[in-house]
Amino acid sequence: MPKDAAVLYIEDNASNMRLMERLISYRSGTLLLPAERGAIGLQLARDRHPGLVLLDLNLPDMAGLDVLRELRADPRTTGIPVVVLSADATYQSMQRLLDAGATAYLTKPFELDEFLAMLDRLLGSRQS
Repeated sequence: MPKDAAVLYIEDNASNMRLMERLISYRSGTLLLPAERGAIGLQLARDRHPGLVLLDLNLPDMAGLDVLRELRADPRTTGIPVVVLSADATYQSMQRLLDAGATAYLTKPFELDEFLAMLDRLLGSRQS
């Protein structure tokens, strides 16, 4: 895994954010960048260029799908892997987000081992 990899988590639920902070703390050299709103997350992605974006779909200021579309449309962020974390487990929702450019779609609650393996895979494969 690259040294000092950053993970941007765009999520407005404080409990989910605390859980992710704990999970990321188990990965040495990985920094969590929290964003409670889509617009803040977009700006952080453009400014900090994280190794991975974790994206919730239900945000207070904009839909997660719109955040994903903006990330994919911006040359500064188009190559950043985006993993959607959502309680919506419907096939239609998953397919819509994957078609829009999501790298992966994990449903909440997600399997811890699956999540950590995905984190290692995506951060480890990132070209610096």
